[in-house]
Amino acid sequence: MSFKLPQSLRKQNLYQLLEIENFSALEDIKRGFRSLALKYHPDRGSTDHESYGRFMLGADAYRFLCIRTQKDAYDIYLKDSLRDRPVYRRKSRAGQAQKTFDTFYIKRYIVDSDRNCFADQQRESFSTILDKAPRTTVRRKVYNRGQMDSEEFDALVREGRDSFQNYLNSLPKFEVK
Repeated sequence: MSFKLPQSLRKQNLYQLLEIENFSALEDIKRGFRSLALKYHPDRGSTDHESYGRFMLGADAYRFLCIRTQKDAYDIYLKDSLRDRPVYRRKSRAGQAQKTFDTFYIKRYIVDSDRNCFADQQRESFSTILDKAPRTTVRRKVYNRGQMDSEEFDALVREGRDSFQNYLNSLPKFEVK
């Protein structure tokens, strides 16, 4: 391979992960990722680990295939691997070839457990931050010294700095093990 394929995608067909045809155009790749995200994205209410794994693998495949040079190199690699791949046929009881198996695509999803653990921790932390965040009132979007007294402007800056510092202090602390 003349390209660096992520470890989790080494035994996968990237197009099949995105549920599209092999050698598809970039527009089809984007469309495939969007439909995959609508089905399996964790924020859409699915708590199933398999759907989470499908989404993560699909996201990695999408990131990889969106870069034109990597996509072109992967298409060459895929074309060579599909040409050299042996065809396995299942025999029925009568001994006749019944169905061709696609062995290039493995349905067992390989997902990095450390990455999953980190993502779960970040999702929990973010939700606790949003739950504990104080409600704010809407103010003017742009403040400058020309619109206010210098004392009023300095007080506003101090208030914003102090409230941001209090917010940072309220965040949970993480320990690196």
